[in-house]
Amino acid sequence: MSERPVIDQGDIIMEGVLVKQSKHLMRWRNRWVVLTPEFLCSFKSQGDTTPTECVHLKECQCIKGAEQITGKENSFTLMSLDRAFLFIA
Repeated sequence: MSERPVIDQGDIIMEGVLVKQSKHLMRWRNRWVVLTPEFLCSFKSQGDTTPTECVHLKECQCIKGAEQITGKENSFTLMSLDRAFLFIA
């Protein structure tokens, strides 16, 4: 998860705003999220070049619905080797 890739525009599969729970304060924040074949990266806003976090998809163990955890529709958990990430679409 510490790897900070350089994202080539040609590698982007999908991008857009998701609400993501912060790591330390557990607050919900809007983030610009970019999916490539290798990474899921979040940015404070569209056009930022330094991601706030990146998950190498090879380290992703599972993705599942999280509506029971968040109480929100369209929410999901991404489980990496060392952390669970909560998102709301």
